[in-house]
Formats: sequence, structure tokens, C-alpha cells
Amino acid sequence: MKFSVVTCALVMMICNCASAAGENLVVFKSVGDVSPELTSRVNDWVRQNVGPLTNCGAIKTNKKTFAKIAKIAGHSKEGRVSLILVDQIPTSTQHLYNANGVVILNLAVLRPINMTTAAAKATFVQRVEAESVGGVTASLGMPPCPFIRCALYTAKTTNEIDEKSTNLCPPCLQKWETLSRSVLRLTQ
Repeated sequence: MKFSVVTCALVMMICNCASAAGENLVVFKSVGDVSPELTSRVNDWVRQNVGPLTNCGAIKTNKKTFAKIAKIAGHSKEGRVSLILVDQIPTSTQHLYNANGVVILNLAVLRPINMTTAAAKATFVQRVEAESVGGVTASLGMPPCPFIRCALYTAKTTNEIDEKSTNLCPPCLQKWETLSRSVLRLTQ
């Protein structure tokens, strides 16, 4: 897998998704050099654990802050939540932004320092999957979970992220199943 660090491109491209109106809970996008293998894994994982998802591909922009990327994503939002993987936000040590229906993961912060081993690559994917599921379900109304093994646990360090599961714990999963039925009814 290729996980290089580059800054965002200079031109913004509007994402055009071909899907029926109201079907999507999550619209998935990326900014920068995000590997196709990673986007495929996260796309499948979020679809399996959260619900209907549309992959809109890349947003190309010179914007390099969470707020500016979130503003662009908000203008092209086709679902209830936009999940955006950003290769690098150079001015930030924050790994997760979650506000107003936009969840942004700063991959540079989640990426282990040495990505040469299979274990480091697996750790990176696990971090991204856990934070994606947790961020999206939180944005759709789920409260944080105090149990560190739950994807909804609010991790403050990469060590805590590494302790998290990529799934919801059984009590949160039960709450999510109830909540998601009502969220899906609202989108139809």
C-alpha cells in the first residue's frame, strides 16, 4: 500500500454522485493523496457498520484547514454526513474534526511514523476505520461511549485510538440500530 504525504492540489473539483435523492446516510470523499486501497477499505467498513454510503471520490482544493475543507464539503453534501479523509492538514496536530454533519480525518496524524512494516500499515487502517465509524455515528446523533473498546470512545491520544475497536460496543450497537432506523426513515 502507498501512504505518501503530500499537500492538497490547487484546483477544486465539484463532486457529482449518481444516486437517488435521500438514500445516503454518508457521503465519502478524500482530499490529497489518499491511497485507493485505504479508501476502499474505509468505504466498505463504514457501509457495513453504519449504513448507506456513496463514494464521491476526491475533492481537490488548496484549502488546508479543517474549517475550510468542511465549508467546501458542506456545499456539495448529498447525504446526512460527509466523511472526508485528508492526506495532510499541515497546520494541525488534531486527528478528527466533527461538526455540522462533516467528519474529517487528518491521516497524517493517524499514520504511524514508520509505515514500512505490515503491522504499522494494519495499525493505520485500524485507526482510520475506528475513527470513521465513531465519527460518522457521533455526527448522526450517537453520544460518546465511556468504554475504550468502542468506536464511539473519544480518544485523546493515538495510544487510545489503538485500544479502540473498529466496531460499536454491544450497548452502543443496540442504540445505533434503533437510531439508524429513525435516521433512515427521515432520509426517505
